[in-house]
Amino acid sequence: MKVVTPEISWHERDPVYSVDFQPGLWPVQRIASGGVDKIVRIWQMTLDSEGKAQVDFLSNLRRHTATVNVVRFSRNGELLATAGDDSTIILWKLNDVPAPSNNIFAEDDVEDDKETWVCHKTLRGHLGDVVDLSWSKDNSYLISGSVDNCAIIWDVAKGVKYALFKEHKSYVQGVAFDPLGTYVATLSADRSLRLYNFTTKSCVHNVSKMTLPPLAAPTPASTDASTNTLETKLKPFRIFHDDSLRSFFRRLEFSPDGQLLLAPAGCMELGDKIVNTSFVFARGAFSKPAVYLPSPEKTTTVVRANPQLFELRPSENASSQPKVIDGENEVDKTKPWEKAKSLFCLPYRIVFAVGTEESVLLYDTQQTMPVGLLKNIHYHQISDLSWSGDGRALIISSTDGFCTIATFEDNELGVPYKDSCADVNKANILSTAKNRSNEDTDSNKSPETTSTSLSSSSSAETSDEKTPKRSRKSKPMSHQDGTKPMSHQDGTKPMSNKNKHTSAVTDASGTQNADNVPAAESHQTELSEQVSSMEITESSSVEADSSKGVPKVTAVDGAKSEEKEQEAPKKKRIQITTLSLLSKK
Repeated sequence: MKVVTPEISWHERDPVYSVDFQPGLWPVQRIASGGVDKIVRIWQMTLDSEGKAQVDFLSNLRRHTATVNVVRFSRNGELLATAGDDSTIILWKLNDVPAPSNNIFAEDDVEDDKETWVCHKTLRGHLGDVVDLSWSKDNSYLISGSVDNCAIIWDVAKGVKYALFKEHKSYVQGVAFDPLGTYVATLSADRSLRLYNFTTKSCVHNVSKMTLPPLAAPTPASTDASTNTLETKLKPFRIFHDDSLRSFFRRLEFSPDGQLLLAPAGCMELGDKIVNTSFVFARGAFSKPAVYLPSPEKTTTVVRANPQLFELRPSENASSQPKVIDGENEVDKTKPWEKAKSLFCLPYRIVFAVGTEESVLLYDTQQTMPVGLLKNIHYHQISDLSWSGDGRALIISSTDGFCTIATFEDNELGVPYKDSCADVNKANILSTAKNRSNEDTDSNKSPETTSTSLSSSSSAETSDEKTPKRSRKSKPMSHQDGTKPMSHQDGTKPMSNKNKHTSAVTDASGTQNADNVPAAESHQTELSEQVSSMEITESSSVEADSSKGVPKVTAVDGAKSEEKEQEAPKKKRIQITTLSLLSKK
């Protein structure tokens, strides 16, 4: 993995609140970004001879009248949805016809634009700031979340509301569309996660509390523990942070196959202490989390799944596989996830990134330990993440006004999972049809199980461009109107540019959990059985370093990252430390 923080003017010296890669097959690999300066900018990413990312400016999109909080390309990459504090959602489309040079209404910097994006539609309906967006799989619908405590599903073709959800009691800070088209998910500052049925427009799950089973609950310290003490330990507790969370975003997402729901901003009460976590919900059991991923020091604010699926890593400690004699032939009926000792009953791995206030952790669904860690890459908190369509690049935005891009070599994250496209499409269609025919409007029941599907992505061709430069001065991370209920700074002075560095630690332990979590097979499992089988204990998760408060992850080569400065005729450039990612062999 190679990591670089381009020294360019993303949005002058203002915070960057959102970034997104354009998916699909396009001759140019585009990135959209938005921030406090009210401008949406389009960038082109290329790779140099060393495989490091380079970014070049393409276009300014000016229509918003306030801070831009979120930018999201449609699944096919044809439309770009942007939203912000002006309560409007703008849909942009690339125009093949360049803007006339004699346009008297054009901005002063329009001559710098290399391509023209035009306003396709404007959606108005929210009464407050819009903070998150998510597209449906077929690009026909768009869901938005706002500080007016509402979430709206929009019919993109008609430009009207399809559904309005107003059950939340506080800001809706995260929304996600089910790739299988059955659900939409919302995460709010009222400490609840709600799942709505897309067809019936009703809430089928409201997740806000949970109880640890006896096997996972902490044992009483005293030897004379009574039944009352055990009941106290098993008292339900809230699993999401309240509105005191420092970040204004709680960006959740479904996995590309729709089998998992990844939610940030979680918290677990383990005895007398509260641990910051992210939750993984399994399809068919959305009423309770299946796995929690601790972040001991900082809260998590955004989770993004890699659109590419990967083959399972073979288990080194796998015992002799059971064989079933079928006539004269020996048939091995062991499931692929049982052979690989995966956490979930899936024939492939899903890689996803979890962003905390100061770092990014990389996980996959085959083990509980993180497979990579990016830390000390920004001065201030991380605001958004996005994977490229081919899953080989991850961009990280920050409120310090910069973005970091991590690129991966072929098979560095794993071998891409290959399956028959016809079989995948057929499974996807059958899963969606089955779910819609068995819709459950009762919030106390689990939805029908669906089959797995593969979301295919393709890489885009790129061309080399020269990276623009600028001086790197920090600026207070707050909205110009002072209305943003979000704290981006702790009052300390930003670090010197000379001390800015990147570092990474990768996991060499490769600890795997042999217990399998039923994701798409057993959706009526009891909470105690689910949590215990998924190792929802403190010891099976990332251990916290008491001195530093960060997950312990062992370095592969044992080498310590060092900073190097190179003298240039006009300025100093910082050499970005190359990171390496552990892939368990």
